[in-house]
Amino acid sequence: MKIVLKIISFTLGCFFILLMAIASNSKWMGRCEKYFPNPYRYGDLYLLSSMPGFRTNDDVAFVSPPRAKNNNITLTIIGDSYVEGFVPENFSAGEYRFIPWGEIPHKIQPLDGSKRNILILESTERNVRWRFISQDILSIGTNAPQEEESGSNVKLAAEDNLQFMLTHLEWQLPFKEAKTKIYLDYFGKFSTMVDKPDDSGRLYLNETVDTASGSSSFARINDDEINRIVGWLNTECATLQAMGFDEVYVSFIPNSSSLYKKTSFPYNRLIERIEDNPQAQFKTIDVYKTFKTKKESLYQINDSHWNGSGKEIWWAKVDSLLNKQ
Repeated sequence: MKIVLKIISFTLGCFFILLMAIASNSKWMGRCEKYFPNPYRYGDLYLLSSMPGFRTNDDVAFVSPPRAKNNNITLTIIGDSYVEGFVPENFSAGEYRFIPWGEIPHKIQPLDGSKRNILILESTERNVRWRFISQDILSIGTNAPQEEESGSNVKLAAEDNLQFMLTHLEWQLPFKEAKTKIYLDYFGKFSTMVDKPDDSGRLYLNETVDTASGSSSFARINDDEINRIVGWLNTECATLQAMGFDEVYVSFIPNSSSLYKKTSFPYNRLIERIEDNPQAQFKTIDVYKTFKTKKESLYQINDSHWNGSGKEIWWAKVDSLLNKQ
C-alpha cells in the first residue's frame, strides 16, 4: 500500500512540476491553451460573475463579403477589443494596420504619400473621458514597429496561468453558479465588476452603470469637460492630418448600458454631446444614432461587447467610406 501511495504521490508531483513548467513559459502556454476551454467562451461578464442563466454562446460571428482590394488605400485603425478581431480580408483597403490603444504611442512604417491614407480612432464609450484627453498618439509614422514576442498575451506568472487553465472547466461552472446564487439570494452579494442582474435579461459591466464611475453612462458630465474633449480631438486630428493622413475619423462604440439599461438616472448622452458639439471639427463614424433605432439586440447578453449584428453595422459604415470616391 505504501508503494502504491508513493507511486501516486510521485506521479502527481511530476504532473504538477510539468504544469508549472508549462505555465511559466509563454510559448509553451500558448501551445497548450487550445487544449483547455476558453474562459471567455460564455462572455466576459459571465466569467466575472458566474451568474446562472447566462451560460450561453451569443452570436458574435461576422464574415464580411469578399472585398475587391484597392491598393491605393491604406487603412489604419487605432482601437480596442471591439475591433481587434477585424482582419485585412474584411476591408477593401490594399493595406490594413491595426494598433491597440495599449501599444500607443506606437511607431509604424512611414506613410506612403502617393496613397489615400485613412486613420480611424475607435474607442468604447467607457474609456472616452480619459482616453480622448490625454492619450499620446502623435509618434505615429516615424519608425518601423517593434517585434512582439509570440504569445505575449499570456500572463507570465505561473500561478496565474495555472488558474487560467484549471479553474474554468465545464464541470466546475454549475458549482460556481450555485455559489453565486446563494451569495446573491441570501447575502445580497454579487461580483463587484458586474452590475446586479435586473429584468432586462442582460448583464452590464458595473463601471458603465455606477454613477460614481467616470466610465458610467449615467454619471453627470458638465459642458466644460465635453468642450475639453472636443478641443483635444480637434487638435489631434488636425495634427494627424498634417503628418500625412488624408482622412481621420473618430468612432465611439456605445456602452451596452447606454442602449439597454433602465435606471432612475438619465443617460448623460456623452457620445451625442461630443459628435454634435458646434466646436467639433473632426469627422466621425457614428453608430450610436443607428444602434438606438434598432429593435434587434446588438450586444451580447453576457458580455460587454457587441454581437455579430452590431459589428456588421460598424463594418458597413467603414466599408462605405473606403469605397467613396
